[in-house]
Amino acid sequence: MNTATSITNAHEASSPAPARALEGLYAVAHALFEDGRLLEATRAFRVMIRLAPTDERAWLGLGACHERRDEDDVARELYGAGSLVAEPRSVRCLVALARVVRRAGDDDAARSHLEDALAIAESLGDEVLERLVCSELEVSP
Repeated sequence: MNTATSITNAHEASSPAPARALEGLYAVAHALFEDGRLLEATRAFRVMIRLAPTDERAWLGLGACHERRDEDDVARELYGAGSLVAEPRSVRCLVALARVVRRAGDDDAARSHLEDALAIAESLGDEVLERLVCSELEVSP
């Protein structure tokens, strides 16, 4: 069975996706991304978004695929959407969004996204996420 068939079969699974199937799909998508098979990884992450739209990993993975293909405008939209629909709100998507926006030269927007991310991390009481955001804020001018 090829990757496309595996992805299609996963997509046809009943909704919501069983956790085990979702973890398997993420593992395949991530491995494809790491192997540089970006078209296949993109497809897998898209299926994952359809199956589990509140899972930040799908949005982060799909955004990263587009970033690696130098499609920052698409990545920016994906990270922005992921930051809004992920449950809980995705600090990591906001950080990724800030990085893309900063690379485009909009330091004010990047800082704003990072400040939003910090507020969410603090509300979650997640010190690891707080440190991640603070490290990004230190990079911002």
